[in-house]
Amino acid sequence: FSSSVPVTGSAYTYGYIVFGEIVAWFVGWALVLEYGLASASVATGWSSYFVNLVEGLGIHIPAALAGPFDPSNGTYINLPAIFIVLVISFLLTLGMQESARINKIMVFVKVGVILLFIIVGVFYVEPTNWQPFTPFGINGVFTGAALVFFAYLGFDAVSSAAEEVKNPQRNLPIGIIGSLLICTLLYVFVSLVLTGIVSYTDLNVTDPVSFAMQIAGQNWVSGIISLGAVF
Repeated sequence: FSSSVPVTGSAYTYGYIVFGEIVAWFVGWALVLEYGLASASVATGWSSYFVNLVEGLGIHIPAALAGPFDPSNGTYINLPAIFIVLVISFLLTLGMQESARINKIMVFVKVGVILLFIIVGVFYVEPTNWQPFTPFGINGVFTGAALVFFAYLGFDAVSSAAEEVKNPQRNLPIGIIGSLLICTLLYVFVSLVLTGIVSYTDLNVTDPVSFAMQIAGQNWVSGIISLGAVF
């Protein structure tokens, strides 16, 4: 749809064109909610990797200042998460070209880190950790799929820049579908290697990929992964 009607505004604009103002109003607020939740969870995950990285450099951030508001556990505010949201917001205000350039660098770094994890981690996979392969049956598969779907929020953001794209009829579908396919393959490989190194029962941590490399005794890779995750 974004390739045939290349305008700015993503799902809001398309809802407005097809269904009118009322539906577009709901879609617009749904997008605000979607991106608010997604940004909060990504910022929280970033905070965990950042704390892990600076700990490795000998800098200690008190748990009270790097966790969710939970006085019973002694955590009150997540300052690193707030910090990264403000930094990214500032980068976006610099304009399309500057933020796209920075984004390109970050993509190269993080894909490199993911490939490093897969290449190193595959040698530490214990197939016994995959037994049973579906411990929660078909219900677990659908529950997992619903959770993973949350990670796909944001692919529609490509369509919000439709007006800026050269030859949107050709390039937008390639951008959206191509990135979906690449990310799906990377998710599958990372999940297989991750659960092959460490049993899924031990993976309820905020920085699982880095944690898996520590279990494998590859602390140098763990450090690089934390650095890449911060990017």
